[in-house]
Amino acid sequence: MSKSDGKDPPKDGRFRKGQSGNPNGRPKKPRSPIADALTLKMAEQKVTVRDTDGSHELTGIEVAYKARFKSVVGGSAMAQRDYIRAFEEADAARRAKIDEEIEWAHNYIRDARPIFERAAQRGEPEPPELVHPDDVIIDPKLGVRFRGPFVGDLRAALDKVIAFRDALLLQSILDDRCALKADRADPERWPGTARLMMNIVEMLLPVRFRKTEKQIFQKAFEYRRTPKRQLVKDVHAAWKAAGLPVPRGATFPPFRQGVRMTEQILEDLGHPLPLLAELD
Repeated sequence: MSKSDGKDPPKDGRFRKGQSGNPNGRPKKPRSPIADALTLKMAEQKVTVRDTDGSHELTGIEVAYKARFKSVVGGSAMAQRDYIRAFEEADAARRAKIDEEIEWAHNYIRDARPIFERAAQRGEPEPPELVHPDDVIIDPKLGVRFRGPFVGDLRAALDKVIAFRDALLLQSILDDRCALKADRADPERWPGTARLMMNIVEMLLPVRFRKTEKQIFQKAFEYRRTPKRQLVKDVHAAWKAAGLPVPRGATFPPFRQGVRMTEQILEDLGHPLPLLAELD
């Protein structure tokens, strides 16, 4: 052990160069519950702010950030630096949360899919307390969202759309059966409106509830040798199941007329779709 000359501490007791004498820093003062409560209360309190766009109600924290952003836009280098740092920290936290959600979603899909597959193999209903794996939507940018579960009123609404789709499918088979050879050769009289409408309705359904082209072909093939009277009866029953009063034996307008009708409906809804342009 080194000795001291009485003026300086021993060498082995001195702080090393570049080493802090208090590596843990100054002890933090205990937080004041009263101060925290007041801070949160003021931050969440609504105040009226007037600007060039009129009067607005904002929370205290929104007013503070708006003033801060005003300094950023005004060219304050310090405010811009602080704002960029705060944004990077917030964005990193958001990204970490999204990544965590996506990892959880992948694990859920992996674990839940066998449960639904076993239920389908046994002819059992889907577990109502679980979201179907196909209804877990993973977006790398926005994170995870869910479609369903389809129970209660939501399932009833889904079943109604499915019944409408199935009725349109049978109607398309009937329209084709009733069409004359001349109608099939004339684009203005060619049947297909029901099939067009069915395709549009299909887009409203989750993927797993849609009909594949193979299923549609098989259904049409099943009715190929069915007497027309029986087909008319089945179509009427399908419309009745869908809750729509379509007269027995009625056929839909020709394809091009149906296209124009559909375009008009979509335009009225604010969703223009140039279907004829795609066909010509």
